[in-house]
Amino acid sequence: MPSDDLAQDALDALGRRAEVFRSAISLTRDQLRGFLEDHRATTQDETPRAAAALGAFAAGRIDSDRFSRLLAPKKAAGSDWAAAVERALKVLEDLEGRGEDLFRVRVERGADLHAAVERALADAGRAFGAARLANLARSSQYRPEEHDVLLEAFPFRRWSRAERQIAPPLVIEVAGSDMLVAGLGAYLDGAQSFVLLVEGHAPPAP
Repeated sequence: MPSDDLAQDALDALGRRAEVFRSAISLTRDQLRGFLEDHRATTQDETPRAAAALGAFAAGRIDSDRFSRLLAPKKAAGSDWAAAVERALKVLEDLEGRGEDLFRVRVERGADLHAAVERALADAGRAFGAARLANLARSSQYRPEEHDVLLEAFPFRRWSRAERQIAPPLVIEVAGSDMLVAGLGAYLDGAQSFVLLVEGHAPPAP
């Protein structure tokens, strides 16, 4: 495979495009953290607030903690909402922690170039899936059996036009004998960028 120095040069050349994608992850991560903090603050504050509203007469007669949960906003009280957003946040943090490896694809000799790129984009696309799942959860539309798959893989074909405009660039290391690039044309929509680092002789590109 091509040298690490050559791969690093390619990653540096794509730095601006990579930063756009990383910034989108960071912004979404911060938003989800804010939602969860607001949720926890609301949940913690409701009990003393309810006790104060009920007054001394209710002391010993009404469970202020239970009363506060009845009056709390549904999205703040729903454990499914918070749990779903926490899972989405974990995906974003995991992707962010991958650093430049998120933008580097090594195609094993004899493997399918198209399939390797599809997997890499579906993996990175989990950032978009996490944002969608969190929005569904906050709007009470989240259904685990239907939407949890968004955090496992989110393929390119399901990305919106806006998502494709901030698509992660990829540096793809591949043996020349496996460089069958015809199938990659389907991904060159929006702002997608690929750099192919080829080892050995390759067929001419179409």
